[in-house]
Amino acid sequence: MAAAKPTKDFDLAIIGGGIAGLTLALALHHRGIKVSIYEQAPKFGEIGAGVSFSPNAVQAMKICHDGIYQSFEKVCTRNQWPSKRQV
Repeated sequence: MAAAKPTKDFDLAIIGGGIAGLTLALALHHRGIKVSIYEQAPKFGEIGAGVSFSPNAVQAMKICHDGIYQSFEKVCTRNQWPSKRQV
């Protein structure tokens, strides 16, 4: 039987507290990995912009942590144009 590789302690930093950074931080946290998030904005707040997620981004939410996807589903709105509903 092969010897186990020694583990190394390391610090993990996520630069940017936007949607992707926070999703990654939550996914790593739920896997027992300690992270620090660094964000340049002095505070979080609404900016009055819409956000669109591609099918790949939604799939990534499911893979990262099911709770992230479930939270997304609770607050998302769908495109109301019949021709754009699946876009």
